[in-house]
Amino acid sequence: MTDDARDTRLDWALREALGAEAPPDLARVTVARFRAGDAARVPSAAVPRHTHWQAVAALLLACLVVATFALWPRPAEPATPAQEPEPVQVYSRADIDALPATTLAVSAVGLDDSALSALLRLRELRFLEIRYPEAMVLGLGLKTMPPKQPPCITATCFDTLAKLSKLRTLRIRGAHAITEAFPFGGSGGGPEAIANATIGHLERLPLLEELCLTHFDVPAYALAALSRLAALRRLDLSANYGVDAEVVVALLRCTRLQSLTLDACMALPGTAIARLAELPHLEHLAVANIDGMSWRSGGGDFLGPTTKDYEAQAHRAYDLGGCGVTDAALTGLSRAKSLRTLLMAEPSCSLLGVRALRDFQSLERLDLFGFGSSTTETDVLADSLPPLLMLSACGEFDDSFCNKLRRRQPRLEHLELPACYAITDQGLAQLLRIGTLRHLDIRQSRGLSAAAMPLLLAATQLEYLDLRHIDWVTKAHVLELQRALPRLRTLLANVEGHETEPSGR
Repeated sequence: MTDDARDTRLDWALREALGAEAPPDLARVTVARFRAGDAARVPSAAVPRHTHWQAVAALLLACLVVATFALWPRPAEPATPAQEPEPVQVYSRADIDALPATTLAVSAVGLDDSALSALLRLRELRFLEIRYPEAMVLGLGLKTMPPKQPPCITATCFDTLAKLSKLRTLRIRGAHAITEAFPFGGSGGGPEAIANATIGHLERLPLLEELCLTHFDVPAYALAALSRLAALRRLDLSANYGVDAEVVVALLRCTRLQSLTLDACMALPGTAIARLAELPHLEHLAVANIDGMSWRSGGGDFLGPTTKDYEAQAHRAYDLGGCGVTDAALTGLSRAKSLRTLLMAEPSCSLLGVRALRDFQSLERLDLFGFGSSTTETDVLADSLPPLLMLSACGEFDDSFCNKLRRRQPRLEHLELPACYAITDQGLAQLLRIGTLRHLDIRQSRGLSAAAMPLLLAATQLEYLDLRHIDWVTKAHVLELQRALPRLRTLLANVEGHETEPSGR
């Protein structure tokens, strides 16, 4: 089937689902064409009557086979992120009005409700991101003077967005004014009514696979509507202070989720994180930076009273203890059957919790940046890791840890060990003996010396190498590595032309 035919049938289905019109009756058209063609070819008197019945029977049998195949239950296929077109940047309604009606992807900054409505003429829109940078600063991030009254969409935006019927990806970040529609307890109409009048509208987007509602607050009673989004596979609620144990209960009804991001959700208890193991198809989970430091810090006078109430509530919940990746969280998650990626930078777990990783047989990719403040912790970690493809860590890791990685992680492809001052040239030699290693980040490794260069020059399997903030690395070293490593695609170093860009290969 051609792409045009697929789009035509998709448009029929969408118009039928949204109540606009019924699609053409293809069976009736087929039968009519068959009869017309049969009559044109042969005079009816010359054809025996039983031949007509045989033809009709054959046609009915063919229709039955096609219908059976169409309705036959198929195994669920994993939702892999589609290759999105490059989004067009817009900053105003005038920018949107200037776009071609066939635009597929838009990334917008600082829209209000009026500007958002201008998007409705983009009937082919697949990807939409709306950002408000003044509300997206976390922790010690770069501070700027926020505007006094910045524009922002309100909760009425969901009704508008639901009319973009071909959206596959919707990302809303920092939309602080939306929070004002979600009072505590759902007062002012009842929780269900508020949910239906806001996020519930997204049910009308039959193709929506990815949804991000980050850096503003949405409570459990509003997020309960997410379970009605049939195509939803990837959800990001980062830096949302409405996310708590009740939200996890609502998310457990989203049984098709494959990727979930809850970074910097400060009110999220570890016991609730443990329950996420119940999601049957969850493969990717990010619960990083629930650490009491990565608070949203870009606020100003433009924040409404409800937003301030949610932040105060999150502070109280965090101060009571038990939030973030605790021992209970890891014990529960270790029972997950499909989870392959766990990103939990700055965890709150102890050695007991880390030992639970040993039983995490499905795990392939692990980020626990911030764990390992003592050699005791690093030794326990080395003995507790299941076989991994990716590991990211930063702490008091030394040559002994590197030796254990080499012996116990024979499949490791991606390794990040930045700012590990106790790793010396001998430890690096152990790491480079891992034959599958392709990606190596050892930036700010003060324990390495220029004597490590022969080791790096012999590591011909490397495709990515980060040597930033290592004082002895010079431009001559970079040129040597480029010549010696045939697979190298990205080389980062603090020499001219290599701070942030690929090596040129």
